Amino acid sequence: MRSNHAAMFFGRILSNSSFKFSTFAIASPHYQSFLVKPRFNFDNLTHQIRYFSPYPRFDFGSIREPNDAVALFREMVRTQPLPYASVFSTLLSTVVKMKQYSLALHLIDEMLQRDVPVNHYILTIAIDCYCRQKRPDFGFAILGIFFKRGYEPTVVTFTTLIKGLLLVGRVPEAAKVLKKLLVLQLCEPDERTYNTMINGVCKAVGSLHALELLCLLEKEKGICKPDVYSYTAVIDRLCKEGKVNDALQLFSSLGDKGISPNVVTYNSIIEGLCKRRRMDEAEDILKKMIADKVCPNVVTCNIFVTAWCKDGKVQEAEHMLVSMKEIDVQPNIFIYATLINGYCMQGKMDEARRIFRLAVNSGIKPNINCYNSLMVGYCKKGQVDEVSRLFTIIPYQRLERNVVSYNIMLEALFCDGKCEDGLKLFKEMEALQVSPDIRTYNVLIEGLCINNQVRQAKDHFDDLSSKGMQPNVITYTILIGALCEAGQIEEAKDLFDELSSKGMQPDVITYTILIGALCEAGQIEESKDLMMQMVNNGCLPDSVTYNVFVQGLLKRNKMHDAMPLLEEMDSKGFTLDETTFSMLIEHVVREGRDSVLFDKIKKLVPNDLFSMRSNHAAMFLARILSNSSSKFSTFAIASPHYQSFLLPIFHFDNASCQMKRRFSAYPRFDFGSIREPDDAVALFREMMRTRPLPFDILFNKLLGAVVKMKQYSLALHLFDEMLQRDVPVDHYTLNIAIDCYCRHKRPDFGFAILGIFFKRGYDPNVVTFNTLVKGLLLVGRVPEAAKVLWKMSVYRLCEPDERTYNTMINGLCKAGGTLEAIDLLCTLEKEKGICKPNVYAYTAVIDGLCKDGKVDDALQLFSTLGDKGISPNVVTYNSIFEGLCNRRRMDEAQDILKKMIANKVSPSVVTCNIFVDAWCRDGKVEEAEHMLVSMREIDVQPDIITYTSLINGYCMQGKMDEAINIFLLTVNSGIKPNIISYNCLMNGYCKKGQVDEVSHLFSIIPYQRLERDVVSYSIMLEALFRDGRCEDGLKLFKEMEARQVSPDIRTYNVLIEGLCINNKVRQAKDLFDELSSKGMQPNVMTYTILIGALCEAGQIEEAKDLFDELSSKGIEPNVITYTILIGALCETGQIEEAKDLFDELSSKGIEPNVITYTILIGALCTEGQIGEAKDLMTQMVNNGCFPDSVTYNVFVQGLLKRNKMLDAMPVLEEMDSKGFTLDVTTFSMFIEPVVKEGRDSVLFDKIKKLVPKDLFSR
Repeated sequence: MRSNHAAMFFGRILSNSSFKFSTFAIASPHYQSFLVKPRFNFDNLTHQIRYFSPYPRFDFGSIREPNDAVALFREMVRTQPLPYASVFSTLLSTVVKMKQYSLALHLIDEMLQRDVPVNHYILTIAIDCYCRQKRPDFGFAILGIFFKRGYEPTVVTFTTLIKGLLLVGRVPEAAKVLKKLLVLQLCEPDERTYNTMINGVCKAVGSLHALELLCLLEKEKGICKPDVYSYTAVIDRLCKEGKVNDALQLFSSLGDKGISPNVVTYNSIIEGLCKRRRMDEAEDILKKMIADKVCPNVVTCNIFVTAWCKDGKVQEAEHMLVSMKEIDVQPNIFIYATLINGYCMQGKMDEARRIFRLAVNSGIKPNINCYNSLMVGYCKKGQVDEVSRLFTIIPYQRLERNVVSYNIMLEALFCDGKCEDGLKLFKEMEALQVSPDIRTYNVLIEGLCINNQVRQAKDHFDDLSSKGMQPNVITYTILIGALCEAGQIEEAKDLFDELSSKGMQPDVITYTILIGALCEAGQIEESKDLMMQMVNNGCLPDSVTYNVFVQGLLKRNKMHDAMPLLEEMDSKGFTLDETTFSMLIEHVVREGRDSVLFDKIKKLVPNDLFSMRSNHAAMFLARILSNSSSKFSTFAIASPHYQSFLLPIFHFDNASCQMKRRFSAYPRFDFGSIREPDDAVALFREMMRTRPLPFDILFNKLLGAVVKMKQYSLALHLFDEMLQRDVPVDHYTLNIAIDCYCRHKRPDFGFAILGIFFKRGYDPNVVTFNTLVKGLLLVGRVPEAAKVLWKMSVYRLCEPDERTYNTMINGLCKAGGTLEAIDLLCTLEKEKGICKPNVYAYTAVIDGLCKDGKVDDALQLFSTLGDKGISPNVVTYNSIFEGLCNRRRMDEAQDILKKMIANKVSPSVVTCNIFVDAWCRDGKVEEAEHMLVSMREIDVQPDIITYTSLINGYCMQGKMDEAINIFLLTVNSGIKPNIISYNCLMNGYCKKGQVDEVSHLFSIIPYQRLERDVVSYSIMLEALFRDGRCEDGLKLFKEMEARQVSPDIRTYNVLIEGLCINNKVRQAKDLFDELSSKGMQPNVMTYTILIGALCEAGQIEEAKDLFDELSSKGIEPNVITYTILIGALCETGQIEEAKDLFDELSSKGIEPNVITYTILIGALCTEGQIGEAKDLMTQMVNNGCFPDSVTYNVFVQGLLKRNKMLDAMPVLEEMDSKGFTLDVTTFSMFIEPVVKEGRDSVLFDKIKKLVPKDLFSR
């Protein structure tokens, strides 16, 4: 749209040449358009020299994606004369390297249609693309174009066609082409042709035919002899077919043929040996390789690492990293991923994480396989939170979660009983178009089954065929097992029978599950038949199958039928499992000691059986199997202890534990096991059922645990039930009840409890009154709290202690009575015989003063503490820091910090958070981040508040990569990000217009066990509306209401603004009118948004009415509200009314800002009121509001429109002195008089100075 000509044209205007401008030049549309919106960026002189080159230089290196290639192609076909065919072939080769074969063919097709010159290279590229797309027939069709255009197909052309035929397995046709080349002498096949043929034959039909071809080439004279690549292809194929010995034989013959094997040849042999676990031979070949001076490469090392890891020798595999360093071979991601996976499979997660970090520190970015391996490892260990953490951070590493990632996460969720979360994730997976595979469905079906949702699992199984998915034997086995467990044997049998009709063979697990279920159902004969069928089908029973079957027989008292199976187990080396063993022992004890059976059991007992139980149990059973003549009495058999052992349920850690439980008057109640309210209720019910009832101290302990969980209503409910059931309560119990009422902000009910004190003969103590005082202060009833304190002293109800006064002082400060707190402090200092104020009392007052903004008073009080013999603690210092930092007095805060450290008071995490937050608010986020290093040095762990402040700091600066790095650092430090962390990231991406990122974060919040709050929804709404997705925004707002997330006024502001920017002002106004009915009061921002929208829509009168409504609602308009309306009035020519509104600002105590002044100055200039505009500009400066570049440009334009060039000159001088530049419009207006009037050196020099450097780049 622009040319170098424009740049040259303007370069001459501003040069020192004596070029004169004709009227034609000024009137030229090309010139005018350039003046208005210059668009081109001329990087350097070389770029401009291209104007004189017959062909432009095309930057093929800049092609990063298909769109770049298409754009460059369009540029090339527009160029006249057209570039040479070689230039087009370079472009096409680049596209082929990107594997965009369809695109390359599309471009070639367009070239042919447009008569763009093509040569035999381009036609060969077309053939290659068709062959790579497995359409060699289309490749042969291209030969017609060769002959039509007079080109001879070369050996490269035919080699490409042969390769294409081999790729689709058409070996005979490929051989036919090769034969024709020789017979018809179309061209001379070269080494590459034969290598292609041999490699293709290997892959398509196997090593045997390739060997025949190899032998033929060796014998024939006058044709190319096979080289190392041919032999390597055959050796590789032999190894892949498992014929490693044949491969070794061929390998050993290479020396006799005068061929030196290369690194690929060695790698093929080594891989073949490693896969057959012939590691010693592989290592011998490696030694030979090094002796032959063939350097192992990273692939060689990968092969060994993979093999050792598969053998469980991960430490040996890791040692390869050292060896690689010695031979100067850099490990790649595959090596690290293999090691990570090796350690994960062994459950050594710390080692796996160490290798992961080693990869990162080596500058290698872990791939999705590394993350998947770690997730599998943690999943196997049941560490679901770790799996979830890794799953969460994958997208932040610019990696795509694949089907394996989702499968692992699903498995972890289902195993942890989070069925609903699992189903949600499965839906998300489908929504994100990650295609589930059969393993996904197996995980899903098994997850539903283990969570007792067998019917839903069966529905998913039935839907598989409609989704184009075929269940495998594992799918059937999972569902058969679940149906059996649910007692639906017949349905399980039907499913089992279905396997053979689908051409699938059940495995040993499938048979065993069904045999066990049939035995459980009493269908012993059918179990026998199934076991016979199993053997006949070549699926041999294992130890589990035999144990399951024997257990089924024993349950039906079929010992006679079990004996042959025990014989069979013995002959096959199988042993009894614990359950079978217990059942057989029970039979021995019940029926008497049968020597044959007894000897059989002894043989089948596994050596490690006794390690599964306590020593007591082991000794007990050892006696059964010993040669002693001990007989078992009826009592012993009937013993509950013995019976419980036979069907073991409980695990007793040691003898002392049992002794305590048996001889204690009361059972031990495990208060430490209380994790949630239901646990507390269950334990309370257990205590209430215990006879005799536990002591009151135990009930107090339970209530204390409930209060710690902040479940005050529950504690009061339990307390009430205790009173109703006459459970013993003491003064501690009653104090807990008072505390709960006070925390509920009902101190009146707390005072009512005093009646129970007196009724039960308890005297309220100082703790009771302290709690009541605190309760009154919590609800702001300061005079009543003071009265209670006074009564405690006057009536000598009890002696107030330090805590009483601290509570009173702290309560006064929080209620806004800092002065009263200081008075009380002074009284305590002067009075004798009462508690002196301690550090907590002074800290409360200092904190109150800081929060009231009286930081200097706080500092003065702080400085007196030493004289009073009081050492400030970390909380005191933190209060001072926060006060100073909130006032941006950072230097003083840092001086106090130095004093704190000098006084040997260690900074806490709160101290660090105060500084981090202050620096972030000042925009010094890097300085704030450095605090993490300082915290490490003083052994203070950052918490979620530290990290969230840093995340928010970077987000506010738009540095999203840094914010994400801090987020990942949080996760890697073992700290779970909270909803504020996610909201900060969402807000940062929203400000940058990256809606997809906002949406992604919004969608993953629930999977992190976090609740989206009103802020999350408000940010998501803002992002959608800014992106023009109005309907999606409205849908989300409805979803928000449906999920009972109450919108606040900010949400409505976002919604109203979103509707307005999407031209739905009427809908926005209707929503505004409904606010009061929703119990929501609009604020000044709400009015400002709507006034702005109405003005933009030209509805000025309605905007004015809304503005007038503000005062009646008790809302004061701000400078933005005024500026918007003044701007709208100016734009519609209502200049006098705009001036009146402007004058109103000072009467309301509102200072106009630079935008307000600029708008009015511009309007006055447009109306020709230049003098008034000048006065307003003077007034602006006098009021301390300095004009900016826009103000000056607007004023100059107004002067130029009135031909007041003389008046404009001093303004230009002022602009120059302040470093301001001309905008495009002002610049254009100056160029015109220069051309008309002739070149005046003063004006011209002034313009040159004021022209911005980047004017031409816009």
